[in-house]
Amino acid sequence: VLCAIGSLDIVVTLDSMSNYGHVWWIADQLWAGQGIPWRMDVLGAGNALTYPYGMLPWTTAALLWPLLGEQSVSVGLAVGGLLAVLATFYAAPELRQGWWAVAVLVNPALVMAPIAGQMPVLWAGTLLLGGIGRWRRGRHVAAVVRVALAHVNHPAVLLPVTAVVVAAWLFWAPDRRRLLVAFAASVLPALPAAYLVVASPVFVDSSLRDKVVNFFGTVGMRGLVVAVPLCLVA
Repeated sequence: VLCAIGSLDIVVTLDSMSNYGHVWWIADQLWAGQGIPWRMDVLGAGNALTYPYGMLPWTTAALLWPLLGEQSVSVGLAVGGLLAVLATFYAAPELRQGWWAVAVLVNPALVMAPIAGQMPVLWAGTLLLGGIGRWRRGRHVAAVVRVALAHVNHPAVLLPVTAVVVAAWLFWAPDRRRLLVAFAASVLPALPAAYLVVASPVFVDSSLRDKVVNFFGTVGMRGLVVAVPLCLVA
């Protein structure tokens, strides 16, 4: 499935088109020598932001645009799906064998994320899982860096997911203070990125009901990319 996605020029889904739009805009401005603008003038009456989220995957795809064109987004989706699988097994080496590995690979959220075009979620989830893997190996600074990057790349989804993971682990954590300090340190760099989410027209122009429903629906489904393997470990 990942190879099929990566081979296509354009993958049309409800989530994928925002990837193509933003990557095209970044690439168009960047390779014209104008740098990366703060706003995306062609959307939201000129008030849309270039990076409401997705900074790392969108910028990477934009850098590859002269070589691959629109396919840079498709390849980014496929690579994100592969990295998410590898990061899952890195974070949870207990699940690498037998039916445990099968259970990881049939995680509906993990299967659907690349098919639905959720590139920012896959890349940010990969970073969070990589951070969990580093934390479990005692590499706390490296873990904080990876989790902070996950938060910066998709704060609306990854911040609440990480908060739930930390809250759940507090019961077993041998050093709760260190865990909470590390979580706070990973959140601080993401505060500007979180502001961009709430300042973007797609958020400002939505009703309170839509904000609440979409928040729980989005976080609930996408959070399963991380939640399922951790539950399997438990």
